[in-house]
This record gives sequence, structure tokens and C-alpha cells, in this order.
Amino acid sequence: MKQNKKSEVQSAGQETILIVGGKYREDSASDTKPGETDSFIQGKTQQIQNLFFGFKDVKKIGQGGMGTIYKALDPSLDRVVALKMLLSMKDCSPEDVARLKKEAQFLARLQHPNIVGVYSCKESDDNLFIAMEYIEGKNLAEMSNSAIRLDVQAINQRVHWIVGVLDALHYAHINGVIHRDIKPANIMLTKQGVPKLMDFGLAKDEKAKQRLTAAGYIMGTPLYMSPEQVSNSSGVDCRADIYSVGATLYELICGTCPFAGNSTVELFVQILEASPKKSSDLNPHVPKDLENICRKAMEKNPALRYQTAKEFEQDLERYLSGETVVASPKTLIRLVYEKMDRGFRKSPILARFILFLSIFILGAGSYFLVRLNTEKSRAQSAEQSLQQALLLAEEERQTAMEAKTEALSQRSSAMSSRDLAMKSQSLAEQEQQRAEDEVRKTFVALEEARLARKQAENSRMEEVKYREIAEKARIQAEKEVLAKGKVLLELNKKNQVNVALIAQLKDEISKKEGAQKEAKTCENNALGFLKQSEKKMSVLSDLYTGLFFIWLEKFNDAHVILDSILHKHGSDILCKPYISDCFFLKGISYFYQGNKREAFIYFEKAEKLGCKRGGLKSYISKSK
Repeated sequence: MKQNKKSEVQSAGQETILIVGGKYREDSASDTKPGETDSFIQGKTQQIQNLFFGFKDVKKIGQGGMGTIYKALDPSLDRVVALKMLLSMKDCSPEDVARLKKEAQFLARLQHPNIVGVYSCKESDDNLFIAMEYIEGKNLAEMSNSAIRLDVQAINQRVHWIVGVLDALHYAHINGVIHRDIKPANIMLTKQGVPKLMDFGLAKDEKAKQRLTAAGYIMGTPLYMSPEQVSNSSGVDCRADIYSVGATLYELICGTCPFAGNSTVELFVQILEASPKKSSDLNPHVPKDLENICRKAMEKNPALRYQTAKEFEQDLERYLSGETVVASPKTLIRLVYEKMDRGFRKSPILARFILFLSIFILGAGSYFLVRLNTEKSRAQSAEQSLQQALLLAEEERQTAMEAKTEALSQRSSAMSSRDLAMKSQSLAEQEQQRAEDEVRKTFVALEEARLARKQAENSRMEEVKYREIAEKARIQAEKEVLAKGKVLLELNKKNQVNVALIAQLKDEISKKEGAQKEAKTCENNALGFLKQSEKKMSVLSDLYTGLFFIWLEKFNDAHVILDSILHKHGSDILCKPYISDCFFLKGISYFYQGNKREAFIYFEKAEKLGCKRGGLKSYISKSK
């Protein structure tokens, strides 16, 4: 008994309803079966034959709460038509009569291959009917029960049908018509597989100055109604139709509606508050991209849906052609936003508190962003100066090498003349002195680079603190970290060039008489300094790479980089400050993965090595 009652309620959700001021009217199918020839049908058939211009072979094929659908033959054109007529002009309200006339006008306005055509609209003293294109086929509601057994190929066939419906719907929208009652039962499929959108009885004319639907009306079929349509059907736009198409597609590929309830009120609550089950949970063959498209079309917030039927249609076409679709899975931020949005509607006080907190966070974030931009500008200026100094040093070294080569060539060609040899030696010594001066200038430039990197590192720490306060700066910070990582890698490459140049310079100087000892001393000093600088820059570059991976939430890649630093330089005293930073970043990675125990261990290691990074003590207390 209870099971029958529940099935009746769910079946009621399939029918078009109209609720005004608490009164409920449902356009449901009557107990009279299609094709019956009882006295009522016979009377109506005779009335049609006598009064409506001689239609023949009239046969009832459907009936709702407001009107009846007949199949008939138009003898004047020898074609089969569908007649939609009111049950009785006397029993119908003026709004019902106006809606049927308006439906005929809509169909006449909308000439599209995927919209049922209209032939004529006639009115007599006691009745009104419209003659429409007769579609021999099935509606999509008759084809949704077997969806659970569909494979990908069959699913894609149904997606093709929806693409045709969306093309027709986009055409209707740009002509100012909102359907407001899209569901599988209102989409016919011809024998050739062409979908046809029909039943514009509840449609809204955006261009009309006077509306038939007043504020407070709820119109449509509950199972396919959008949240805003549940709230107020008169205020909906084209995005309500997009939601209904998404619900129809969901049923076609899953075999069940997105929501169900034991009553219309319970169903409305689910539409407003609940989220539908994943399509892939109901039918494992549903591809992930198609599941994301359905979810985007049925977003509670109209601003998050496809904004036009054309956008929806194009994303389905991208899915069918194997291209990347616009719809994407819900991110953590989106899920939090939806929870907060629902909480705001339930608790205005909480909404005010969150608003005040957001304003405070934005203010603090703006302050730190200004500081970050200042430090970034300083670091960029230092880096530009460093690049100019390196370019100048490279040019001077090239000039020195050319001059030295020329001097050696002259010395070789004039070996027989001592005076010429002495001049060549003197010239070579002068060039050697110039080369040594350039090496010293290079060392000064490298020291400036170290200071610039230190300033950049301080800026990174300010950026981390800002990230905790305002997540919105994250994208910009990632770009800056990537840029600085590239600069550091470029500096590493240039250090390798410096080492090669110094070795070459040493070989050239060593050829001079009496200069071997000085050349060896110069080489050892220069290579020692560059080796130390190269190691620090390598570690610092790897640290920024690890930090970059953490911000992208690629925690495994971050651990590989940080473990490599500990393995290579863990025992090096010169790299002790960077090792403490390495422990700190590993703690951050584990902390955001939810492994607070491992995070606490690495935070303590960083603290023991004297890490001075901002927020370390706060992270330690949060990880206990």
C-alpha cells in the first residue's frame, strides 16, 4: 500500500503543475485511455467534424487537465495533423484560452527543424483548437527507463538528440521565447531520429509587454524545474530552460531523475538544497566529461550554469568530438562556497560576520600585496643590474681574449726578434691584468646577485604569509616564483660559463714566462668562490622549485626535490640555513596533506636548525 502511494507521488512529479496562492492544479493524464470511443470522445469527434472545417478520422491520442490532443486527417491537403483543443470554453479560464492562443503564435513564430510546426488556429463559439505537425514516433520519456544498460555509444546517441533540442531552444531564446516546461515527455523523436521540441503552453514571451504569469506563480513540471522556477516562475530567464535540459539529459543517460520525493514540497526542498547523485554512480559507462557537463547545466546558481543554450550545445559538441570541454569538476573552493551560500540563506547573522571577516582579510591582503610588490620591484631592479653587469663583463672578457690571441700571434710570428717578443709579453701582461679586473668585477656582480636573492627570499616569506591571509593572491605569487626560479636556473648556467672562462684564462696566462704561480693562485681563488656560490644558488633554486610544487598541490614532486636537497647538502655547513628551510617546506607539505604528525616532526627539525621563517611557531602549535 505504501509502495503504491509513493509511486503515485513520484508519477505526479512528471506532470505539469500550476500553483497560485496555495491552490494547486495539475495537468495530468486522465483515466481515459488514448483511442477510446466513449460517449464524450464520440461527442467531441462529431463536434470537430461538424464545426472545425471537416477534419476526418479524428482519434484521441492524449488528454491533460486543460486540453485534449487528437490525431486527424485534413482532407483539403490530404495530410495527418495533430489537433490540440480545450476541453470546454465554458469550463476554462480566460488565461487558459489566452495560453493556447499564445502557444499557436509561438509555434508560428519559431520556424525550426527541431520544433513542431503549426498549421492553423481556429476558434468557434464554444471551442478553440490549433492544428499542428503530427509526429509519428516516441517521446524521450518512453526511452529513459533502460538508460542503466546503455553503453558509451548509446549514451552518445542520446547526447546527439539533446544537441538538436538545444539548437532549437537557442533559436527560441533569441526570438524572446522561454519554454519553462522542458522534459522528456515534451520532446518527440521521429522515425528518422530527429528530436522535435513541443508543448509551448507554459512558454514566456520576453518581448510581450503584458505577462500571463503573475508574480508568485509556480509553473512547470516539478522533477525538471530549476531552483529559481520553484521560487517564482514569472521571474525566470533562459537559464531555467538550460537547467531543465540538463535534468532531461541526466535522466536519459542515468535512467532516473536527478531528484525524487514523497511529496511535491519535499521534491522542491531537494531541488533548492540537495545535490544530485553523480551520473557515473548510477551508470558506470557515463564519461567524466559528460558528467561534468550535466552538473554545470544543473547548478543551483544560474550564474554558474551555461549562460546560453548555444554554450551548452557547443560543450556537448566538444565532448562528442573528443575535445576539452568547458565544464570542469567542482574544486574545493567551489564546494566551500556552496556550503557557505546555503548557510548564509539559513543564518543572516553568520552572513554578516563572514562579510565583516572577508572585508578585514581583503584589507590585510591589500596591505601585504603592496609590500610584496615593493620588494618584487627591488628584486627585479637588482636582477636587471646583475644582467647588465654580466653582459658587460662578457663583452670585456671577449675583448680581452681577442687581444690576447692577437698578442700571442704576434709573439709567435716575431720570435726571432727579442724586442718584438718583449712588447708582445708586455701586451699580454696588460691584457691579463684587464682580465683579472673583469673577474673581480664578476665577483662583485655575483655578490650583488646573492643580496638580490636574499631579498627575493624575504619577499617569498612575505608572500607565504599573504597566502595564509588572502588566497586570492596565490596565482600571481605562483607566476612570480616561476619567474624567479627561471632566473636562478639561468644564473646557474652562467656560473658554469664563468668557470669555463676562468680555466681558459688560466691556460692562456700560464703560457707566459714566470706567470704559472700567479695563474694557479688566481684560478684557485676564483673557482673556490664560484663553487661556493654555485652550490648555494643550486640549493636555493631547488627550494623555490619545491615551494612552487607545494603551491600547485603537487606534493609528491615537492618531496622528491626537497629530499634531493637533504641528500646532497644535508651535511654541508655552508648550506645549513637552506637545510632548515628545506625541513620547514617539508612540514608545510605534510601539513596541507593533513598529515600533522609528520608535519610536526619536520617543523621541530627546522626550529632546531634555527629556522626564522614567519609562522613556524604557529604551524608547530597547529600540528600538535
